[in-house]
Amino acid sequence: MNLYLNNFQCSIPSCLGNLTSLTSLDLSDNIFTGSIPNTIGSLCRLQVLDFSENKLTNSIADLPDCLIDSLKYLDLGYNNFIGQLPTQLYKYKNMEFLSLSSNSFFGPIIESLGNLSMLRTLYIHSNKFSSSIPSSFGELSNLEDVDISDNSFVGVLSEIHFSKLSNLGDLYISRNLFVFNISSNWVPPFQLFEISMESVKIGPHFPHWLRTQRNVETLFMSNASISSAIPDWFGKFFWNCDALDLHENHLSGELPFEPHVEGYMKALIRYLSLSTNYLSGGIPKWLCSLKYLEILALSTNKLYGEIPSCLGKLKNLKILDLGKNNLSGLIPNSLGSLQELYSLHLQNNKLEGKLPSSMQNLTSLEILDLSENEFMDVIPPWIGKNLLSLKYLVFYTNKFYGDIPLQLCQLHDLRLLNLANNNISGYIPWCIGNLTGMVSNGNLTDYGDRSAYGGNYDDEIDQVIKGLALQYTKTLQFLRSIDLSGNHIVGKIPIEIMSLHALENLNISRNNLSGTIPRTIGDLSKIESLDLSRNELSGPIPPSLSSLNFLSHLNLSFNNLYGRIPTGHQLQTLNDPSIYMDNAGLCGAPLPKDCPGDVPSFANQSTKTSSDDDHEFFMWFYAGLGPGFFVGFIGVLSTLLFARSWSYAYFKFLEMAYNKILYYIH
Repeated sequence: MNLYLNNFQCSIPSCLGNLTSLTSLDLSDNIFTGSIPNTIGSLCRLQVLDFSENKLTNSIADLPDCLIDSLKYLDLGYNNFIGQLPTQLYKYKNMEFLSLSSNSFFGPIIESLGNLSMLRTLYIHSNKFSSSIPSSFGELSNLEDVDISDNSFVGVLSEIHFSKLSNLGDLYISRNLFVFNISSNWVPPFQLFEISMESVKIGPHFPHWLRTQRNVETLFMSNASISSAIPDWFGKFFWNCDALDLHENHLSGELPFEPHVEGYMKALIRYLSLSTNYLSGGIPKWLCSLKYLEILALSTNKLYGEIPSCLGKLKNLKILDLGKNNLSGLIPNSLGSLQELYSLHLQNNKLEGKLPSSMQNLTSLEILDLSENEFMDVIPPWIGKNLLSLKYLVFYTNKFYGDIPLQLCQLHDLRLLNLANNNISGYIPWCIGNLTGMVSNGNLTDYGDRSAYGGNYDDEIDQVIKGLALQYTKTLQFLRSIDLSGNHIVGKIPIEIMSLHALENLNISRNNLSGTIPRTIGDLSKIESLDLSRNELSGPIPPSLSSLNFLSHLNLSFNNLYGRIPTGHQLQTLNDPSIYMDNAGLCGAPLPKDCPGDVPSFANQSTKTSSDDDHEFFMWFYAGLGPGFFVGFIGVLSTLLFARSWSYAYFKFLEMAYNKILYYIH
């Protein structure tokens, strides 16, 4: 019975247990909920049971014992099952296909795994399995495909775990805490087609056993603690691959893959990532012969020299990442021929000059990162006129000058605009409100889904947000940011910016902006970081600032703002006085300066009445009146002996003082 790929939204009917003659039950790709009904235990002739890609929950503890001899295919993947695997699962001796992927199973895989002697396919990736892999795994001589990646397995994988796996073709063990302990002269019993060992400790030496593998199409071995040079023999291995990923290791030396003519002819590789290593030398020109190449990632190495112009021959190239090296010279005109390109990273090099006009032909481009170079050019208007697919435009820390072209406002899908630390002048365009990619979150389709090989390659963009240097990879799709800081921009803050409701970061500090902070700044309801410091802004801080519930970083220092600092809501947590420093006219918490009309902070805060204050004053007055009068009398009396006129004036003063005292008493 095949009911897959419908839209059933209910629990699995218990009446299915009445179909006792069923040999196949496929309910996959629906929206079934709840548990597997106990009545399924009556279907003792089942050979195929597929409940994958539903929303089934609870455990699978009650799998029927009567299926021990019959069941060959069990797929419970992509549900919400939890718990440990029941012991009866290890009794299905005729099982050939077992998939439990993408659930929440936990606990160990026990030694009884060896009982599944007919097993050809084992998919248990993306769960919470732990402990070590039993040595009986090596007894599964019929095993062809294995995916145990993305779990919490630990321990050593040794030769005994692969001793009888002569039929193994695909091996996926990535992102576990394995240590691959294999002798240097080991000859595997298998010939693999696909290898995925990412984040598995394989090094420090380059795995010599790969030399025995003649049919490998994909090799993913990133973050594998390999710290040696790439051996010469690996070149032959390389030219048979479709995908090769060795990024985030400690590989050294130059790229040793240059082939003979035969290698050029059969080169089929589409994905090459060697980023985040210690590779040196220039970018080899033989890369230009990889006519099927779609992804070329060589970032974060020690490569130097110019970018080879022949890279423009790679017509299928979609991602070119040469960032964070020591490359110099100009961007070659030929890169404008890469019309399939949608990600170009040249950041953090020593590139210079102007942007070639041929780049306006890159109409599929979504990411353009040229930051931290020495480009000296105006921002070309053709970026906004032709590169209409741009989502991420990153030009910070260069020598771009002139105005921000109005044409940039036509980039309706733009999510990140970073022009910080350049020599840009002029105004912030009023049309900046047309960047509708920052108005709402819109379609958050993961950029990685567009790349080959299940999104193994992740774009990386560095940004300074909240005063911190952050790297965005998988979270890049969620970022909405404008950074124009460190330029010479003048004029007012356009009120149109306040319509960018999805904006999370706005940094326009260290410019020459004047005027007031727009009173509608509270419309930036998603803003988390706001930096308007070191400008010439004046006027009060708008009360709507206190309505920004996500605001966690604020800097308004070094301006000419005045008036009371708004309080309430999220602003109460931002109590660092440096946020408002060097605004002489500001007052109120968290500054120590009180506003007019406030009770002084040094004043006595008791509840005395005005009459109490008057009474206290006169008590002190009376207490000091006697001694003071006596001392004064003695001092003055001595003068009366010398001047008669002084004597007359003195007694006249005493008479007047006496009359005033009588007035206050009565």
